[in-house]
Amino acid sequence: MRLGMLTKLAVTNIKNRVTVYFPYFLSFTLLMGSEYIMASLMTNDFVQERNAQLPMIIGFAIFLSTILITIFTIYANNFIQKQRRLEYGLYTVLGLERKHISLMMLIEQFILWITSTALATGIGFIFGKMVFIMINKLMKDTGATLMDYPFSLGVAGYTVAVGGLIMFFVYLINNIRLSRMQATELLQEKKAGEKEPKANILVLLIGLVAMGAGYYFALTISNAMSQLPLLFGTILLIIIGTYCLFISLSILVLKALQKNKKHYYKPENFLMISGMLYRMRANAVSLASIAILCTGIIVTVGTTLSLYMGMSSIIEGATPRQFELTYIVSENGEQEKLTEEDFLTDMSNYLGEDINTSFAAGYDLTMIGARFNDGVFQPESGEPEWLAYLLLTTLDDFNEMYGEDYQLEENQALYASQIKNAKELDQITLLADDDNKQVLDLQAIDETYMPTNYVGDIMYLVVPNEDVLNEIRENFLISVYGSDEPVKAEPSQSLYFDVDDEAQAKEIEQMIVDNRIAVTIGNHTYRISSKQSMTKELYSLNGGFLFLGMIVGIVLIIGTILMLYFKQISEGYDDKEKFDIMGQVGLPDSLIKQTIQKQVFWIFALPSIVAVLNAVIAHKIVMSLLRTLGLIAPTTVLTAYGMVIIVFIAIYAICYLITSKMYYAIIKKEM
Repeated sequence: MRLGMLTKLAVTNIKNRVTVYFPYFLSFTLLMGSEYIMASLMTNDFVQERNAQLPMIIGFAIFLSTILITIFTIYANNFIQKQRRLEYGLYTVLGLERKHISLMMLIEQFILWITSTALATGIGFIFGKMVFIMINKLMKDTGATLMDYPFSLGVAGYTVAVGGLIMFFVYLINNIRLSRMQATELLQEKKAGEKEPKANILVLLIGLVAMGAGYYFALTISNAMSQLPLLFGTILLIIIGTYCLFISLSILVLKALQKNKKHYYKPENFLMISGMLYRMRANAVSLASIAILCTGIIVTVGTTLSLYMGMSSIIEGATPRQFELTYIVSENGEQEKLTEEDFLTDMSNYLGEDINTSFAAGYDLTMIGARFNDGVFQPESGEPEWLAYLLLTTLDDFNEMYGEDYQLEENQALYASQIKNAKELDQITLLADDDNKQVLDLQAIDETYMPTNYVGDIMYLVVPNEDVLNEIRENFLISVYGSDEPVKAEPSQSLYFDVDDEAQAKEIEQMIVDNRIAVTIGNHTYRISSKQSMTKELYSLNGGFLFLGMIVGIVLIIGTILMLYFKQISEGYDDKEKFDIMGQVGLPDSLIKQTIQKQVFWIFALPSIVAVLNAVIAHKIVMSLLRTLGLIAPTTVLTAYGMVIIVFIAIYAICYLITSKMYYAIIKKEM
């Protein structure tokens, strides 16, 4: 058969099935457009010069989204091919050889590839300009202009190539399936139904145990970063539980409703229950997949939004004043005790004039690793699951730093903690050994006083004086790399200060830019940072994370909508003949529509309910992860999650309304 005739036939096939091909084409175009945007940003000179981490984050997003695009494209293609099996069978009966059908499918995929990737490149470039400006605003860097985002032929070529590989992979899958099917199978496969599934008690028990264990661990994990194997195990258990419960529990519930004669033999219930039960095996797997995807949307976007919304509190906790000057070591390689005057003298020498400060306070902070259990701290002994960190400072430094006027007795301490079992303690015991222990009565202070630039389970203690602090240091020795014997923990000596002179402030900011790692002034080496530099760095990094979350969330949303659409269309075509028969035997349209509405509602409602429940349970893990990044305000996480869930439900509801109408339209007439 001539190539021209096959090409004409391929174009006709696409036109005749525009209802199913258009969503497939549009979704693939939008997904590849997002691929162009990410690739263009990763290779953009402006982005690379101003943020070294963002290209790596975007690279990970590209890898992840490419996998998701491939999965969603295969899912949509499977539906289209199912509808076309009868057509392929007729071609075979009419004398068309398999090689001709294979070539026709290749031409169809080629047409879809060229048109979709060309359109994706244009859409990606246009929307990429807006995304480029948006990212710079997220990073608090508004110096970018549209001219800094030029069109890239290389990125366009990459988009076309990736789209071509995905389409060719889909073609290979279709071709392999076609080669394995006989003409009679092709003619009858579309009408092949699912046998009524049986409730599997073993699968139900596995699902209940897996989901129960997953939820339990999700609610009890105290430090997700230090318990990563348990974290991954928890996620896996919840995924397994979700699939098993959808497969088994849904059938069990439908069977129970079927046995309830008073409920089941009402016309609207009879049609809905029997219809859902008939194909529930296939529905269960796809519904569970949609529930997992929706959970991923809520958790991914909710986490990144929480982190971005909490930036101000993280920055305030990490750098409470305009500048921080931290002493590292003296010229001779040893540490010495510096006073506020020593810090200020060195800064004045660096500036060549007296530094003009409106506030200056010395602040020493000592960090000690220790085992913690039930209000008792003991020296570290190689058991990381017990490990917590004591951050210690004196009352004088604390009061001067924060302008407070707390008073403490010798056996008292102020405290704040992220440790799950240490939030409401009245007393702690610092137990070096059976004969050497310190008992401190505790007075809680707000968690906002805690430094946010330390990772792990933190107990922040303000002790009465240097003597108490030194006694703790002597009893809780720490291991140092390269030393055989444990040593006393050395305090981190810092000066926090605000500068009135704008010219001096600018000179110090330039000093930070020129001396990223350390700066030597006189006989001392320091590390210097500022609220401005910290703000830029954190917004730069976490703005990238927010972008990653948004892109992955968008890909997941498009993929979920794609799955829901084709699921509903597929079921509409499968149900059409049955509902036609119902209409012919006299069932009223109102009853058919009521049955459709119930069935579609539950198909949509079940994944969304499970997704929201999974996400709510997972928020404890998210809060634990965010604490390691310095975000300690639970209200921020809850607010972000609430916003994401509301938007998610709104989008999901719109999908429900649109696809339910399309489902009903297919039932009543050919589209």
